[in-house]
Amino acid sequence: MIKLSKFTSKINLFLFLYIANFLFLYFSEFLVLDFLKSDFNNFLRIENIDQDYFLILIPVLISGLFLVIYNFVKIQWTLPLVGFLNFSIISIVLNSLRVTGFSRLFLILHIIFIPLAIILFIETYKNLEIFTLIFFFILSVFLTSTIFIQETVLTEIIEDEPNPNLAVFNYFYTDHIPSEKDKVENFSEFIPQLVETIGLKDEYILEKITICCRDYSSGSSGPPQRQKSVGYISVYDELIFYLTGTGEIFYFDGEDIEDKTINFNFLDSNFENINKNKNVVNSGVNFPGSWESTKDLMIIENNIYLSYVNEPSENCINTEILVAEINLNYLEFETFFEDKECIERPPEDDRKLRPFNAHLAGGKMLYIPKNNSVLFSRGAFRDYSKGQDKDSLFGKIILIDIKTKDVSVPAMGTRNPQGLALTKDGRYVIETEHGPNGGDEINLIDLSEEYQNFGWPVSSYGDHWDKDYYNLHGEYAPLHKSHSDYGFIEPLVYFLQYGGGHGISDIDQNLFTNENQYFVATMNGKRLYDIKFNNDFTSYETIIGYGVGERIRDIEFYPNGNFYILVLESTPAFGILSKK
Repeated sequence: MIKLSKFTSKINLFLFLYIANFLFLYFSEFLVLDFLKSDFNNFLRIENIDQDYFLILIPVLISGLFLVIYNFVKIQWTLPLVGFLNFSIISIVLNSLRVTGFSRLFLILHIIFIPLAIILFIETYKNLEIFTLIFFFILSVFLTSTIFIQETVLTEIIEDEPNPNLAVFNYFYTDHIPSEKDKVENFSEFIPQLVETIGLKDEYILEKITICCRDYSSGSSGPPQRQKSVGYISVYDELIFYLTGTGEIFYFDGEDIEDKTINFNFLDSNFENINKNKNVVNSGVNFPGSWESTKDLMIIENNIYLSYVNEPSENCINTEILVAEINLNYLEFETFFEDKECIERPPEDDRKLRPFNAHLAGGKMLYIPKNNSVLFSRGAFRDYSKGQDKDSLFGKIILIDIKTKDVSVPAMGTRNPQGLALTKDGRYVIETEHGPNGGDEINLIDLSEEYQNFGWPVSSYGDHWDKDYYNLHGEYAPLHKSHSDYGFIEPLVYFLQYGGGHGISDIDQNLFTNENQYFVATMNGKRLYDIKFNNDFTSYETIIGYGVGERIRDIEFYPNGNFYILVLESTPAFGILSKK
């Protein structure tokens, strides 16, 4: 026991730091370990490693480095020095391993309270004997095993009660090298660059070409950033049109992408004048309305359609559509779809009792050729009363006749519909849906029916981000973990929560194959899914996820070049996806 006491303080210190760092990572909801997984794949040839192992290994590395420096650097360790050492080691290790999205709250705890505990507790009682050692060991084992216990239970549930709609898939991670080269403040001065070429397993090649500019970059996703969409694209003959989140429109020749020499041409319009919501054209993370932006761009024949968050009356917003005849000199927009109904934008300090989120606007458009109509998705800005209200067009997917402007409602009970894609026979539309904390969905809409109800906000496989919402808004939004039990349509596919959520966005047919396959983009997930459905679209057959290290906002196929264009928000860049 005497020999053991020499090492007790060091072991106690290591275990204390290990537990603190484990919690630091474990409770980071937006934690991204994709780059580290990619490194293990590229250098050690270890594929599909479970991220839970990293939650064990990273704290070991941080705690070990701290212990070595703390014990072997012969200086008088004060509270500021211990805090600086702890912060420096965490920063160096996480940046070296390219781990992002860690909890800021726990970082503050590490800067202030952990060093204080080291000085006051560990140093004061540095000769504690075997009891303390056993205590910390048992605690660390318990905390570490919690993840694996939860995973085992989940696996058993899935095996006992198979659910063909629950997404179970394989990930293939790729490397990502963001570039700061040639980012300027003006498209006219910008020279795009090919910054990266990566392979997505053995199936696809993704080339990343930078697009301008800092103002259009989403920066870090999620709170506290309040960024707009980087933009949307649409194809017109050999031209590609690009709409920014603030309403600027550019076009360039599709051959430019193939040559990696994009020449952006600014296309002037009356958008700033016809748009009543001045929050759209303003940007910046400190701007209160910076989440309000354009939502989609679509071209039908010789007309260009633009959806956006409008403000029909003061402090009251909705999503509407403008249309203009294509003219490469000037676009004269006029109203295509407007709605007298709007949702009030409450003050920031009142949004717990009056929930509001400008990102939950929907806004995706899809042309339906067989009846010459526009399918338009509309969110409810987190107003829980709208999704199940047939007298409201919020929380719905509506069909607008191009000639008569008559509106019908194929689907209701949607939260934040993001992507729309026709099946090959044109009978169905596949819709991607943002869930809350988890519960992202892929739904199948029959265009021959009306008011198909997908359950939001009564049913969802996700949870409220704020647990107080169950008590405050449970009347409208109880989020039951079944759809069919409450008379709603079950999702074709749904995703369980991980990290900061998938954030599935756009969807498009995979035209590289003749199968029922679709590309599904994600934002928080930073992945591109390749999903194969069965012939009658009752379930999926396979889901493969490719980690691309970027938020993917939009997908568009360019037939002349036989490739897809992805709008990547983190760099920002265009991703050129082609078959290997």
